[in-house]
Amino acid sequence: MDSTAGFAYWFADSAIFPALYDRMRTDTIDAVRRGGLPDTEDVVAFVCARDDRELDLALAVSGLAADGGALGRRVVAKLVAGGDPEVAAALFRTVAGRGRRRVPTGPTPRETALVAIFAAVTAPTAPGWREPGGLVPSAAAGLIDDKQFLASDFVPFLTAPFADLVTLAVERLAPHLAFADWVRAARAALRDGGAAWLRKTADTVAELPEECGDFRTELAGLLRRAASAPNPDATLEQALDGHEPPTPASLLLALRTEACDTATETVDWTVITAVHERRALPDEFLVEYAHRADCPWELLADLHQRRPHELPEQYALPWESLEVRPKHVPYVTESRARVLRRGLRNGWFPIRRLLCETGTALEVLDAVGVDAEWPDEVHDALAELVAPLGADPAAWLRVYTQLPRFRGTCAVLVDGAVAHARRHPEPKWPRRTDTETPARLPQGARAALALLLAAAGEGTAAALAPYLDPRAVQDVLRYSRLGPADRDAILAAHGPRAAVWWAAARPTAEDDLALLLALDDPDVNAMLFRYTRIGHEERRRILAGLPYGTALGTAHRTRDIPVADDLVEALAHHEIGDVRPWLLLCVDSGDPGLLRIMLGRAKVYSEAARLRLLVRLWVRHGPAAVEALLDETVFPTRRTDKHPLPPATLRTAREALASPDGLRVLREAADREASPDAVAAYLIGRGGAVVGERAEHVVAELGAIPWDAVLARHAAKPMNDEALEALAARPDCPRELLLALVERCPTAPRALTGAAGRVLTPGDILHRASPAAQGAALLSADMRNRAVRFAAAGAELRAVLGDDADAWTVATRLLPDFSGTMAELAATAAAAVGR
Repeated sequence: MDSTAGFAYWFADSAIFPALYDRMRTDTIDAVRRGGLPDTEDVVAFVCARDDRELDLALAVSGLAADGGALGRRVVAKLVAGGDPEVAAALFRTVAGRGRRRVPTGPTPRETALVAIFAAVTAPTAPGWREPGGLVPSAAAGLIDDKQFLASDFVPFLTAPFADLVTLAVERLAPHLAFADWVRAARAALRDGGAAWLRKTADTVAELPEECGDFRTELAGLLRRAASAPNPDATLEQALDGHEPPTPASLLLALRTEACDTATETVDWTVITAVHERRALPDEFLVEYAHRADCPWELLADLHQRRPHELPEQYALPWESLEVRPKHVPYVTESRARVLRRGLRNGWFPIRRLLCETGTALEVLDAVGVDAEWPDEVHDALAELVAPLGADPAAWLRVYTQLPRFRGTCAVLVDGAVAHARRHPEPKWPRRTDTETPARLPQGARAALALLLAAAGEGTAAALAPYLDPRAVQDVLRYSRLGPADRDAILAAHGPRAAVWWAAARPTAEDDLALLLALDDPDVNAMLFRYTRIGHEERRRILAGLPYGTALGTAHRTRDIPVADDLVEALAHHEIGDVRPWLLLCVDSGDPGLLRIMLGRAKVYSEAARLRLLVRLWVRHGPAAVEALLDETVFPTRRTDKHPLPPATLRTAREALASPDGLRVLREAADREASPDAVAAYLIGRGGAVVGERAEHVVAELGAIPWDAVLARHAAKPMNDEALEALAARPDCPRELLLALVERCPTAPRALTGAAGRVLTPGDILHRASPAAQGAALLSADMRNRAVRFAAAGAELRAVLGDDADAWTVATRLLPDFSGTMAELAATAAAAVGR
């Protein structure tokens, strides 16, 4: 909650707003100025109904005035209604920068406010408009000095009742103005500049270059006749005849101020297209028009060529757009393939027509995308395309070699490849390329080959298998969605390394991962471990050297699967920030080498994890391996002779080694430390902010936090505030701990603020959060559901304070320093006024 006064306006019934305002006028105005009042419809309606100039000035500099929605337009209408120059100048300064945006579309606060201000001016020659800091000098200075303003930012000033602003606008926009724009601008400026302005502008128009329109002579004559006429405005109005279609400027202004219904109103584009043909309209005009469904393509062809990324996604591009080649645009990667992708995705371009009627073939296939999910229509069309190739390796390899430089369509490419294969039936891969580790998404002809093979019939990939280079094998296995027979043929043709290449391509399908894991190949396992999203249990199994499908902790393993040297190297030498989560998985490996690497590079914090790693080592390699690890003094990257396991762990392990049944002794010790009560004791035993760090260690080394045990220990011995704050930051923190923190914290910690909308109810906060100001802050924390939460809290507060404005005023005054809850605040305020 952004202000004290906001408390009353958020929770009280709108019927008592006038009484609250009378009692807290200064506080309310200050809250409006600082944006501290709620932006609800009831509050906006109330402040707009007040006749108070000081409130108007506060509204003019508030966020409400700069809001581009319906409420903001309502505030603007209220502020300009009085025609007060000082209020208008303050409003302009508030919205001055709100019309500028990279892709300007839809209503903007700046244009909305300016048009409303200009329409409400009744005395444009009054001194208040032009005094230092007034509207006219402020607007003129901004237009002249601010190099970031676009041509479209001058459009509102065509309607200004101030001659100097209109002059600036017509000078900047002259090449893009229609006859009607000049006439409307002249009528606006006439109120301030009079006949002298008309004569001066007529001279200017007569000297404009040809690109400003062939109406220049007619317009100059009209302005001179109007200047000499008894009623200049009537002369100008008669020239328009009341039937002029929208112009570029008038339509842009209508769209930015919602003066027309952009969804349903039909626009006559005649004048706009004529001006565009005379000289291309600025891009920001075209971007605005592009969001209309009826915008003609001839207007947007230039935009599509210069700034294609700014065409709205929903705009249905015509087939002709495929013939427009975008020019170079700095910092924007744009290609014809993107247009093709949009057309395919939205159903504008039929896939069969693309394959047969437009090129290049590589661009079309790139638009389909080797990694995309296609509808059946696309798959069927691709299958029809490659059907003439059959399972002929010579024809397929001809397609592959021709793709990078072929300028024709896909259909012509395939026909040519079939004919070439008849003359030259010997298949030959053009240039051998090794695999990548990890593999990137294939590009160009390689991607197209994988895509086409995905649509080919069973047996095609098998026929090609002997001729593919290693990189093609990698791409085809990963992206061509092969059936079992084709897949097995490729794996057989290229030997065991083919599976390693495949694994390095980051496969994602569950069936593919299961097939590769089942190979129990160390190199395949290393690739899957490093480059795919297999689960932590699979990673632990790989590090433990267990065959696929074997559970951790199995007493009798059938065989050991070695850990590949590449994986060991990564764990030993890669940046610790990249591999620390993997290093901790070595706890369950039982591998002396991996444990030495882990202990040398990453600290194991919990005693339960330290004892578990010794148990796993004993089970796999016996007590001698445990004793050797305890006696070790040199660990990789560690700069001290001090053993990384603490004395308590070493003592427990040596006692187990001295026992006749040492493994059982060690296991029992590990089980005790891993019990929920022991983990909870480790987690919160020291209290303070360190609990947050220990929570991270518990999750990383042991799994989920045992919340039941934590709650039991808290009930027996309550945690301090810092510990509660640390646990409240966790998304799975129990409600009981959050409530305990609400009742105790003197301020609203970030963790509790985040949890307020997730777990705590408005009733929890009203009756438990103290001081009351903290409760109000917590209610405000969940911005998405703030109105709903405030409504629930307001119902409870109104049940106590009712419609008594004095009671609400007392509660508002007490709020900043009240030490109790919001519910207690309401009860105290009600008692103070005798309710």
